[in-house]
Amino acid sequence: MVRLPAHDWGHWGYSNAVLPAGFHNHTGHGFLANVLSWVKGNPLAAFGGKPTRYRRVERTLLVLGLTLRELDRVLFTENEDSWLHLEYLKNSPLMLKHLDKAVEECNVLLRTINTPLETKYIFGASTGVYSLADAYM
Repeated sequence: MVRLPAHDWGHWGYSNAVLPAGFHNHTGHGFLANVLSWVKGNPLAAFGGKPTRYRRVERTLLVLGLTLRELDRVLFTENEDSWLHLEYLKNSPLMLKHLDKAVEECNVLLRTINTPLETKYIFGASTGVYSLADAYM
């Protein structure tokens, strides 16, 4: 089983509007590279012959959503709005290639999940969304 990398912010009790500075750095347990490495380890895989528990699915989706939101905030905030952000957000080293990598890893994770065809069909047919990347864009 793969441990959640973002223990300090990957939960519903995290009350800050932005992720901590450590997410933007290249060190620390909850930084972007650790999150992507965790996704690569397939956190939604069955364990011991049992399907993934709801809580694990929920936290995985929460961490992925917060990660994508933070990348969006850093990469696509207009300059006139940037004064609202903390200094570490304005100086974040994160770039478009990091967003591309995050979306790529989310899509790999989606392809590894054994989901019945009917669920994918209903989800896609009703919303036009077939992947996390489509949902986010």
